[in-house]
Amino acid sequence: MPRKIEPKAAGVLILGLSLAACGAADNTLSGSIGGTFSLDFDTVQVRGIATSYKIIYTRGPGTETIAETIADLIYTRGTGVSTLFAAQVLPLDFSAAGNAALTRATHDGAGQDFPKAKSGNLTFDVDLPANLPVGTFVRGHFGVLFL
Repeated sequence: MPRKIEPKAAGVLILGLSLAACGAADNTLSGSIGGTFSLDFDTVQVRGIATSYKIIYTRGPGTETIAETIADLIYTRGTGVSTLFAAQVLPLDFSAAGNAALTRATHDGAGQDFPKAKSGNLTFDVDLPANLPVGTFVRGHFGVLFL
């Protein structure tokens, strides 16, 4: 179930996501930002890349020749952190020197990127080792607060 984040200022858009790698039926992508951007997706993948984890929601390819990236969250572990533990709340820092980034790349009329993200959090339901083995089933959720 997506984590609820209460807006702290008027006009703030939120994105709440629930993830399970390998396209499980309970994957969701929702929030008030869905009124501006299409959040429909077909698959979700979680990849471990060096010291980072990449969570990618994609759609298509459908009539397009390539798949669209609906949401792409990258989270980088802190220095010296080798394992992320289940239920550990990981703050997302979207500043230039922060530990997270969120992008999208679509072909629809709202193909532009998300607004600037202010903050958020990420929680996995399983322990994630530094080297995520291919085929590992991953569950968790994250929420993002936009400016």
